[in-house]
Amino acid sequence: MIYQTGNLLEQIQSYNYILCTTNSFIKKDESLVMGRGFAKDIRDMYNGIDGIFGNLISSTCGHLERYGVLFYGHLGIFQVKYGYMNSADIELVKYSTEMLINIANRQPNKLFGMNCPAIGNGKMHITIVDPIISELPDNVHIWRK
Repeated sequence: MIYQTGNLLEQIQSYNYILCTTNSFIKKDESLVMGRGFAKDIRDMYNGIDGIFGNLISSTCGHLERYGVLFYGHLGIFQVKYGYMNSADIELVKYSTEMLINIANRQPNKLFGMNCPAIGNGKMHITIVDPIISELPDNVHIWRK
């Protein structure tokens, strides 16, 4: 894992895959809540992606359940919490990190860019998250502003 500083949106074309941290709260219209932070940026940039991810979660695990990491093309979601109003769940961060380690290790020539998990709207301190995500391979770049 390599830390990057700045705005990932300005470097989005440099990556094969872009992930944003999310939850598993599916709204009545079947879309995923992506209302804050980098998830909101991705939702605003890719019209309808919240509906696509909501359907993926519904077919994988369901509302407020555990999915870890899911992809739709070059966009991915990395679960850090269940409900959008909750703080991040350390066990979910570990689970999602393990999934991303496996995915990234199978594609060592591909670059993954992601916002730093759990520290923004997840309300965790970086000293709790860093030992977990530091296990990610170097083809995963974690962005902090």
